[in-house]
Amino acid sequence: MSNHLTEDQFAKCIVGRPTFEERKHLAECAACGAELDRFRGTISVFRNAVHVGVDARIASQPSPLIQPVAARDPKWRWAFVAATAVVLALIPFAGANRVSPPKAQIETDADELMRTVDLQLSRTIPAPMEPVIALLPAEETQTLSGGVQ
Repeated sequence: MSNHLTEDQFAKCIVGRPTFEERKHLAECAACGAELDRFRGTISVFRNAVHVGVDARIASQPSPLIQPVAARDPKWRWAFVAATAVVLALIPFAGANRVSPPKAQIETDADELMRTVDLQLSRTIPAPMEPVIALLPAEETQTLSGGVQ
């Protein structure tokens, strides 16, 4: 390299990624070697100033009071474990005492369901449209609605 190193090449040297040609030039050129040493010194001074500033800021802040945590009484922990075990043991029995509805009521509900389905299927217009149909004159209503009313 016949020219001196550029700023980018100096930066690569500081970071630790110089090429072979850059290392060779630094070894041969006293001006570039001195410039690199001066740049390293500047970076070192800056790094130390940052460390001093951070240390001073940390020292100026009040330290948090750290209180030791009192040992907890293990009997409360065991009481919690026992209560959890009781709840988990009772869960299967919670649904066992349900009273089923009488068979006649089940059949009635099924019949009512079928009547509702039949009513909905027999309509010529959907149920939500019936209030709109009610606004029409009487002779049109009879021809449009049809089905079970």
